[in-house]
Amino acid sequence: MEFIYKQTNINYFKQGNGDELVVFLHGWGAGSELFAPFASCFDINKYTMLFIDFPPFGKSSQPNEVWTMQDYFSSTLQIIQNQQKEKTYNSLNIISHSFGGRVAILLASSGEIEIDKLVLIASAGIKPKRNLNYHYKVLKYKIIKKISPEQAAKMGSNDYKQLSTVMKSTFSNIVNTDLTPNSKLITCKTLIIYGKNDKETPIYMAKKLHKNIKNSQLIIIKNAGHFVYLEQSNIVLKYVSLFLNSWQNLFSN
Repeated sequence: MEFIYKQTNINYFKQGNGDELVVFLHGWGAGSELFAPFASCFDINKYTMLFIDFPPFGKSSQPNEVWTMQDYFSSTLQIIQNQQKEKTYNSLNIISHSFGGRVAILLASSGEIEIDKLVLIASAGIKPKRNLNYHYKVLKYKIIKKISPEQAAKMGSNDYKQLSTVMKSTFSNIVNTDLTPNSKLITCKTLIIYGKNDKETPIYMAKKLHKNIKNSQLIIIKNAGHFVYLEQSNIVLKYVSLFLNSWQNLFSN
């Protein structure tokens, strides 16, 4: 299925026909298919699972203009609201990873929809700590860009270097958006899961989210990095299942 937002085709698909809606929001650079093995463990008679491909990933097209976090939030919100118009669900739950966590934080803090339970897996969105080495690299990049734009283009993260011009500006907008204030507005029950060895979204971000979201529980999983839900899928699935089925059961384990 497709949803058109600002002339951009956004691909999404559903599995299951249950009365509880679960929306899966993937990370940057991936598509919703990465959630497929994880989601295959869900009861299709209990849950309706909605998978969205964020542009330009998966089967979604690339935006024709530079997007901001507001665009990813607005398009995702409209897709969810359209789904809720088609059927009345007993609950709305969101499971997100990395960049998907940014969108999830905006959804949960917006007041536009009522979310019953939110899962933030290695979520981005908290402003990273900047040390002296970081500022040195930024200064070095600016100097090289003035001297040799070609050399400067080779610098930066792999995520950034592989993007088109439009998506480079979009990516810059995203990583420079601090959602710390938004996280403080979240009131729904929230499960925060991070891998202990995560370098992309370090543990201090998890702790900050846990502090900001009053109704939250933090789980840190050993021997796992940024893709904790793939690296330790059985453990993550156990906690998510307990969380979705019973808030009390989760905290008693």
